[in-house]
Amino acid sequence: MAIFMYIYYLIFDTSIIIINMFFTTIIILYIP
Repeated sequence: MAIFMYIYYLIFDTSIIIINMFFTTIIILYIP
């Protein structure tokens, strides 16, 4: 059970990092 929670948090962390990178690239592209 703890392994599933660990995997869930790992996926959640990576998705947050990807979303942050996505928004930072949008801000960098749209603010000259």
